[in-house]
Amino acid sequence: MCVAGEASGDLHGGPLVSRLLEMRPDAQVYGMGLGRMAEAGMELIADASDTAVVGLTEALRCLPAIKRNYDALTRSIKDHAPELLIVIDTPEIGLRLARVAKAHGSKVLYYIGPQVWAWRPGRMKTIRACVDAAAVVLPYEEALYRNAGVPVEYVGHPLVAEARRELARPAPDASGGRTVLLLPGSRKHEIKRMLPVLCRAAQKLKACCADLEFTLLVAPGADREYMVSQIRDLGPECALRDDAYPAMREATLALAASGTITLQLALCRTPMVVIYRMSRLSFALVRPLIKVPFISLVNLLADKALVPELIQHRATPEAIRDAALEILNDDARRLGMRDELRRVTDALGVGDSATNAARMACGLLSA
Repeated sequence: MCVAGEASGDLHGGPLVSRLLEMRPDAQVYGMGLGRMAEAGMELIADASDTAVVGLTEALRCLPAIKRNYDALTRSIKDHAPELLIVIDTPEIGLRLARVAKAHGSKVLYYIGPQVWAWRPGRMKTIRACVDAAAVVLPYEEALYRNAGVPVEYVGHPLVAEARRELARPAPDASGGRTVLLLPGSRKHEIKRMLPVLCRAAQKLKACCADLEFTLLVAPGADREYMVSQIRDLGPECALRDDAYPAMREATLALAASGTITLQLALCRTPMVVIYRMSRLSFALVRPLIKVPFISLVNLLADKALVPELIQHRATPEAIRDAALEILNDDARRLGMRDELRRVTDALGVGDSATNAARMACGLLSA
C-alpha cells in the first residue's frame, strides 16, 4: 500500500511506484493518491483530491472526506495486511496508518518524512515506534533521524532529478520583457486564500511598472474557472499556463505561496517573494509549535533570509508589491539571488530519489 495525501505527494509517488514495479514486477500496489500514481500502475482505493489542506480550520471543513479515506485505508490494512506500507509525506494520516499497519504485521517505509526539525518534534517518538525505515530528502535530516534511533537513508530530493531533466532542455526564447509569475499554491483552500491577494498585488505592481507582464501557473487539479474569475475581477491581464518549468525559467520574478514550488523555483534560479496565509485560528494554534526561523524551504536550506517572506498579516498586496519592486528594480540583488539559489540547490546533489526509495522498499519486502 502507498499513501500520498496531496498533489506534491502524488507527484513524487508516481516515479516511486513506477520504479518499484520495474524492480518487482510481481508486486501489487494500491492505496491513496492522484493521477500520477494511478498512471504509474497503482490501484486507487482512496482519492486524495478532496483532503489536501493546511491548517486546523481548513482541515475541519474536509473532515468527512479525510475520515472516509482514512476508514477505507484502515479497513484495507486490517482485511489484507499488506507486506509493506509506504507513506509519502502526509504525516497526520500517514502516522496513524503506520500504527495500524505495524499492529497487523506490515512493514512501514516513510518517504519524505515529517519535518520534525521544523515543528512538533514529539512525532519522532511515533516514527521510531512504527516506521521500519525512513527515506529522507534533505541532507541534514539524515543525522536527525539516525540520532533518534530511526533507520534512515538520505535518498536525494525528488525534485532535483525532475528539474535536471527539465533544465537540460533548451531554454525558452527570451521575450525581452519582464514577467512576474503568480503561484498561489495547489490546494483548493490555499488558492482561494492566496490568489485574491496575489491578484491585487499584481494590479499594484502594474500601476508602478507598465512594462510588466503577468503569468499565472495553474497547478494540476486546480479550479481553472475560479482562477480565471479572480484574474478578471481583481488583477491585470494575465496569461494562464500549466507548463511549470518553462514558465518558471522565463519569469523575471515569482510571487509564490510557500511550499514545494519554492524549491522548484530555486532549481530554476528564479528570484522570488514567498507569501503565506491561513485562517487566524490555524495560525494562532500553529505558530507556537514552529521551531525554525523561516517557513520557505529555500531559506531553511540557505540558513538565512535569502528570499523575502511575508506571512499572515504581513502578506498584504502593498507589502508584496514593495518587496517585488525592491528585487525588480535592483539588478545586482536579483543576479546575486540567482547565484545564491544555484549554490543552495547544488548542495542537494543529483541523486535519483525515486530509484533509491524503491530500492529501500524492495529491501523491506525481501527481508
